[in-house]
Order: sequence, then C-alpha cells, then structure tokens
Amino acid sequence: MEEINHKLQFSKEEDKCEAYFVSTYNRNNERRFIVELPLKGDVEELGESYHIAERRFKTLERKLGKQSNLKHQYYGFMHEYLNLDHMQEVPPDEENHPHITYRITRS
Repeated sequence: MEEINHKLQFSKEEDKCEAYFVSTYNRNNERRFIVELPLKGDVEELGESYHIAERRFKTLERKLGKQSNLKHQYYGFMHEYLNLDHMQEVPPDEENHPHITYRITRS
C-alpha cells in the first residue's frame, strides 16, 4: 500500500509569509493576535500615495453625498471597524508623519 505524504508544500512566498508571521506576532490583553502588516518592497516605493489616496477619498465622499443609503452602510461599516479595534483614528499631531499616514491599523 502506498504511503500518503501529508506534508504541505509551500511556495517560497508562503514560507516567507509564515516566517514573517512567526517573527512579528504577539497577543494583546484580550488574547487577540497582533501582526504587523507586511510590505512587499521598500516603504519608499510607496512614493506620494498619500495624495492619490486623499483624492480617491474625496471622490468617495462626493459619491456618498449623492447616495444616502450607501453613505449609511459605509458609516456603519466604519463604526463597526472602530468598535472592533481594527482601526484607530490618527491623532492630529501624527497626521502628516510620513511613516504613519500609510497605515490603517495600530497596535
């Protein structure tokens, strides 16, 4: 009878992801996993993405201003994200810090 190999074969990318998780995760007081978001490549490669994101957000605001049902759903989703601690508001003194504005979550 043949023996079945139960060992999973991961790609180099998956191995790298696993190693990153193991080296960066911790747990908070509620025993929830906290993991740093990985970035492919250098942070400097993000360039001036802040202005692009700001422009897209303003477009979204205009769209929400025209569609009250969508606006209600969007605001509900964002409040749920806040309540689940999946995101936090960036304090005003950190808004223009180049190494903070690209992130969504903080631990």
